[in-house]
Amino acid sequence: MPGLQLMKITGYTDKEYKTAYEGNPYSVMINPDTVKLQRTVDYNTQQAPDTSNPSQRYKSTPGDKLNFDVVID
Repeated sequence: MPGLQLMKITGYTDKEYKTAYEGNPYSVMINPDTVKLQRTVDYNTQQAPDTSNPSQRYKSTPGDKLNFDVVID
């Protein structure tokens, strides 16, 4: 697909995203300068017994966050 493409937003009537709303999807442009993907890792910082420093052990990886600005004509 050469060239720029518009992002299409479609609404759904159910939580499983199986039944889309009737009609055309909403088309928007994304400002590429504002696209940000944020990933984090959570660590357990509890201090082990009889130690002076907390140990950082892997706890979880929360979901990624995607942020961007849209331009609506």
